Amino acid sequence: NQRRVHGHFDSLLERLDAMPTLRQYTIKAGVVCVCLLALQQWYTRLFLLPKLDYNGLHPFTSIVPITIYIVLRNISSRLRRVHLALFAWMGKITLETYISQFHIWLSTTGPNTGPKMLLQILPDGYPLLNFAFVSLIYVFLSLRIFHCTNHLKAAAIPVKETQKLKRNMVIAAIGLPALYMLAFLMNLANTSV
Repeated sequence: NQRRVHGHFDSLLERLDAMPTLRQYTIKAGVVCVCLLALQQWYTRLFLLPKLDYNGLHPFTSIVPITIYIVLRNISSRLRRVHLALFAWMGKITLETYISQFHIWLSTTGPNTGPKMLLQILPDGYPLLNFAFVSLIYVFLSLRIFHCTNHLKAAAIPVKETQKLKRNMVIAAIGLPALYMLAFLMNLANTSV
């Protein structure tokens, strides 16, 4: 379904690029104006709401600026042909950075509390240097986690090795319920003491 939508969007952009210059730029200018007006409305009516009010709406409205960015970036054939390698590289490790942010980048103020502040490694007088240093460690460890995840994925779901894949599926089908039962029994034993 996504491929079908993407293909329609590609063909629409190709048809737009093939139009006479005046008509092409008129349509593109109209699309840009509609996008900027929608972005302005989203910003003034939703983004500027008090934090708690906005947080409740964010899951339903965050698609607006993302879609506008995608449309504005792809409206130009020149912009469609280029990308920033840094963003492409960072996009590969977004899952790992998202998961590890609470474990590496942020620290807690005490036991059983949520992360509230940036991990501090350097002395108090150097907050920007500490931020850069901790962020460097954070990105490096996220990259390492990305590589470990890929190695584990290749071992658990081998490509073009049907026998190993079947074996791993049987191990998972038997092992996961067994581990769940073991955890349940251990939990039961702890609550009865």
